[in-house]
Amino acid sequence: MLHILLAAKTEVDGVLKAVESGEPVRWIVPKKTQAGDRTLLYLPGMGLAAHGVVRSETRVRRQAGYGRYTAMVGEIKLPSSPLSLDFLRQKHPDWKWPFHPQSFTTIEGPIEDRLEKLLKSRSTTTNGSEAITERDRIIAEINQRRGQSKFRTALLNAYGGRCAISGCDA
Repeated sequence: MLHILLAAKTEVDGVLKAVESGEPVRWIVPKKTQAGDRTLLYLPGMGLAAHGVVRSETRVRRQAGYGRYTAMVGEIKLPSSPLSLDFLRQKHPDWKWPFHPQSFTTIEGPIEDRLEKLLKSRSTTTNGSEAITERDRIIAEINQRRGQSKFRTALLNAYGGRCAISGCDA
């Protein structure tokens, strides 16, 4: 069974540290997750940019009146290149998750088989200089995107929600 788990922007650095240290991290997982299940980690703005293995049984963690299931995910590695959402949408148009990646998901069957073939065709980096280079690339991508929403909001406010050239408010 293969689970796709989402990382918040604030968790990306923790994923990269886990790659370097080899230490497992606690993650929110689907209820049916079991130790030994494979995982793909979705990193915001990058797509499926890490993978690992569930290393513990799930636990219920109560939050705001409802339960969330968590488990330790270890053996986290970075592929030589992430699978972007655009790429997944093209290769798997019948799979709904890449079009709305707002929560974790479990995949089985034909999509899992096709995704597995894509992943096996890509070499995996391990600890060492390759992982550090990949970490630097990911951090650079994150830093490029920081502040974009504030900049966009400031521009919209400065021009009253209209295009600076045409005056269109669409």
